[in-house]
Amino acid sequence: MKLTAGEVYQAYQSVQELAKEKLPVKAAYWLNRMLRKLEPEFKTIDDQRNELIKKHGTTQDDGSTQVMNGSLPAFMSDFQSVLATEIEVDCPTVKLELLGDGEIAGGALVPLDKFIEA
Repeated sequence: MKLTAGEVYQAYQSVQELAKEKLPVKAAYWLNRMLRKLEPEFKTIDDQRNELIKKHGTTQDDGSTQVMNGSLPAFMSDFQSVLATEIEVDCPTVKLELLGDGEIAGGALVPLDKFIEA
């Protein structure tokens, strides 16, 4: 499926959070499959983010690197370009009914819209 890097980045984080919940066995299975498929793409995007932090950031006394206010617009512009990149991801979808009837925050499934079959 064709997705933007931003969709993959958000979906991976949402699936990780959702996978921490007690779920039916089938739901847990499909979410773990999704995580395994999305993880390499997420890592590539996150590596790019870290490179941009190094590029635009300032090394702090503790050795960490932070993007300061003056460099934030350039960092955000570069990172938005990364997130807008279209990529092909071979990722399974999951049927909504497999996720069960538990409670979940309303916005938690928004990044997973393309991965859930109603």
